[in-house]
Amino acid sequence: MKLSINNLIVGYGGKIIINGLTVEFNEGRTVILGPNGSGKTTLLRAIAGVLKPLSGSIMLDGKPLYRGDVGYISHASGLDPNMTVRENLEFYAEVKGANNLGGEVIDRLGIRGGLLNTRVGPLVMARGGLLRWP
Repeated sequence: MKLSINNLIVGYGGKIIINGLTVEFNEGRTVILGPNGSGKTTLLRAIAGVLKPLSGSIMLDGKPLYRGDVGYISHASGLDPNMTVRENLEFYAEVKGANNLGGEVIDRLGIRGGLLNTRVGPLVMARGGLLRWP
């Protein structure tokens, strides 16, 4: 098996994270190393179909990969700590192809006030799994 990535451009929130990556991975184990913020998780999300590339191609044995062809399990929550609660909800709504789902979720959950515009980074998990706003 060979995974081929050609001229991949991936971004979100108005930022390009991966710009023009071309690489091939042959069968076996591959380790992707890099500093925080270098695009490792973004690459894995693009390969798994969680993030849709802006352009370029991802092929497995010469055939396009489709969402669901590759599994992806992360150790992280998947929320971007540099984005606000609102931006994260809207981002995932866009990734999932739902135009206004972010706003709908916000309304249904009754999220109001400053929490909506708070960056996710300062939010911490309290005992019992409840989100607490410090």
